[in-house]
Amino acid sequence: MAAVNLISYTLGIAKVRYLDIAAIVVWGDFPESMREEIFAQILQIAAAGLLGIVLCICSQN
Repeated sequence: MAAVNLISYTLGIAKVRYLDIAAIVVWGDFPESMREEIFAQILQIAAAGLLGIVLCICSQN
């Protein structure tokens, strides 16, 4: 999904990259540096992983 989004952003079809969406959720605005983008992406992956663990545990009951 991220590769398709990057290609569509490069071609001018999309206005926001997938990385920007994670940063907008975390910071409330577009990222100002690559460090902010990386940190926001790490937080998004951690939150998705935590949600997966919770859903896995809840589905066992």
